[in-house]
Amino acid sequence: DLVIECASIQAVEEVATRAIERGKDVVIMSVGAFKDLNLYKKLYNLAKKHNRRIYIPSGAIAGIDAIKAASLGEIYEVTLTTVKPLEGLRDALERLGFDIDAISEPTTVFEGSFSEAIEKFPQNINVSLVLYLASNFPTKVKIVVDPKISVNRHEVIVRGSTGTIRTVVENVPSRENPKTSALAAYSVIRLIKDLSEPMVVGT
Repeated sequence: DLVIECASIQAVEEVATRAIERGKDVVIMSVGAFKDLNLYKKLYNLAKKHNRRIYIPSGAIAGIDAIKAASLGEIYEVTLTTVKPLEGLRDALERLGFDIDAISEPTTVFEGSFSEAIEKFPQNINVSLVLYLASNFPTKVKIVVDPKISVNRHEVIVRGSTGTIRTVVENVPSRENPKTSALAAYSVIRLIKDLSEPMVVGT
């Protein structure tokens, strides 16, 4: 049996704990919850104790397989530049005090660590935590709002001993929730399908 968490960062601990203690595997969509490394370790150890698995989908970015492989070598740098339409960031920007009406061209609204990014944009930038968990290296994040685009753009650059990985994804926002991408939902569906496939492609 499988439980899929897609509620919120605040729900992760309760949903995952109850599921694991009842013998269920868990898919975590609100991966930003794991910026709290104590929670990550707690659920990791709980899953190990109960012989359960916690799955974290790749979400709205590409290249996670390659980054996981590269992390077995040495990683020097991980950066994520995310560009989103105004509607996708509106709630967070208003909460942070930005003058929405004054934004008429691409505007950088955040530069800093992945943990700070998730703190300020908890519904928009979970992919930065996925990058951190895949690379085991602190991710530098830049968030840009562009009122003239209609896609969510994620550019990932990873430099390490195996070389440089660079991916660019331009995702169509979800019609139901413009804060995220349709690809994020398909990522979970693909993960679930792979669990029952006799042959799985990718790391």
